[in-house]
Amino acid sequence: MKDYGIQIDVDGRPFPVDCVADVVRSGKQIQTFPDDVFIATFPKCGTTWVRHIICQLIIEDYKPRAGKELFVYTPFIEYTGKQLIDRMPRPRIFKSHYMYDDHPKHPKAKYVFVVRNPKDVVVSAYHMSKNLKLNCYDEINFDIFFELFMAGGYAFGCYFDYHKEWLAHLDKCDSLLLKYEDMVKDLKTATVQIGEFLGGRAAEIVENPEKLGEVVEASTFKSMKEDQGRWFEAIFKDQQQFVRKGTPRDWKNYLNKDQSDRVDQKFKEAFKGTMAENWFKEEMKWED
Repeated sequence: MKDYGIQIDVDGRPFPVDCVADVVRSGKQIQTFPDDVFIATFPKCGTTWVRHIICQLIIEDYKPRAGKELFVYTPFIEYTGKQLIDRMPRPRIFKSHYMYDDHPKHPKAKYVFVVRNPKDVVVSAYHMSKNLKLNCYDEINFDIFFELFMAGGYAFGCYFDYHKEWLAHLDKCDSLLLKYEDMVKDLKTATVQIGEFLGGRAAEIVENPEKLGEVVEASTFKSMKEDQGRWFEAIFKDQQQFVRKGTPRDWKNYLNKDQSDRVDQKFKEAFKGTMAENWFKEEMKWED
């Protein structure tokens, strides 16, 4: 397949072309603390959504349409690096797409791991990539992007390898596993799960019906679409497209039957015998 120049290699791992190798390497070596919170996901699995919820639960001056942009409160480790992160005040919240083996670790830190079915991930990733201010995506249509995704040639690498590695190690860290699709169905329950898992101020908020309701309302797609300026304004051509749909099974508008079958087969091969084996049966089936 043609090299479209969308990845760089950093010590045998793929990263997006706009990453800086030395910053990526230094991010693996950040000093960690027991009150750190890491939001670990493959791209387009609900990272920003969960960050927005967690910020409301932990950071007092973070409110809908008030406060700084999200990346200021929850830096992206691979793009920020050790020098800046090690100067951050605690408690700290981080976003990362590192594979498990590369990810910063602390035995008492909290890890929120969010998963989403790969068919919706590839569609969401396609739209985000086309909206980036990077010309390497200009000549890539959806069919080309799909092939890159299936071959592990998108941004941070292979969806299937990423999840296999993390799932094999989740029991080694204090982790909460969330399904994007479950959050869509019942955001209130997911928010309570997050708050109870984090403890402290977050747990107190979700125990208060009024405060919980405020967080849930501010975390709906409708509310987040009205707050688009908070989501990384400088890197997109059209800021209003970052929070796009969020609707499960939007992939039916893009994948053909052959592409759908190929994802099904690869998912089956990758996750047979694991907890993920039956995760997305309804969301991934071809029939409506």
